[in-house]
Amino acid sequence: MDINSHLKEFGLKSTEIKIYLYLLENGVSSPAQIAKGTGVLRTNAYHVLRELLEAGLIEEQAGRGDRKTYIASDPSALLRALESRRETIARILPDLRSLYTTEKNKPRIKFYSGLKQIQEIYLSALDAKELFTLGSPETLYALMPEFMESWTAEMRRREIIEYDITSHASQKSVQKMSREIGPHYLAASLPPTQGPDLTTDLLLWDNNLALITLAEPFFGTVITDPHTARTFRMVLKILHSKLH
Repeated sequence: MDINSHLKEFGLKSTEIKIYLYLLENGVSSPAQIAKGTGVLRTNAYHVLRELLEAGLIEEQAGRGDRKTYIASDPSALLRALESRRETIARILPDLRSLYTTEKNKPRIKFYSGLKQIQEIYLSALDAKELFTLGSPETLYALMPEFMESWTAEMRRREIIEYDITSHASQKSVQKMSREIGPHYLAASLPPTQGPDLTTDLLLWDNNLALITLAEPFFGTVITDPHTARTFRMVLKILHSKLH
């Protein structure tokens, strides 16, 4: 690996490398000489010189009159600059780790609008080994019959276990889902209630909890958080076992 490649690994840009190496080889030089010798535009050369000065790789000297000249620092300045960076990172590392832990444990929330996007939620759940649901299969089949047929077929093919807590009004659709998904579909019905059927659906898989509105405006929210998922999984398991 040549010098240029090593200096790039250090973090220098190509124009910074050109000017730095030029000053190492030629000693004290004015901006005009540097621009001519490196092919870097003079206006850009001033900016690069400032960057190298801040990095401690070159030094500024007074020339004739008000003119400034520049010279490369001893190459050991590269090591000093690297050490300085390491010390800076070491000082802020505890704060960075704190931010990383906070962000890692922070729940992620994603919103979906419209039936097409809501279908993406159901498709995402197909990556799970087991799925907890609470809602109305009757409403789902009424809204998107073709999608439900392909979705239940995929559930069967992947042998995903579904623990479904269904509305009492969904008995016919439950029978249909049981035929299409097979023995991995475990349904438990809520007691009969007065009023319209459920127009919301709840899905829980892995660390994801989805809350879906199956009426205008169609809307879905997916919360990804292990703590939330663990709590809802416990509640849904208990409810399913009581109703089954």
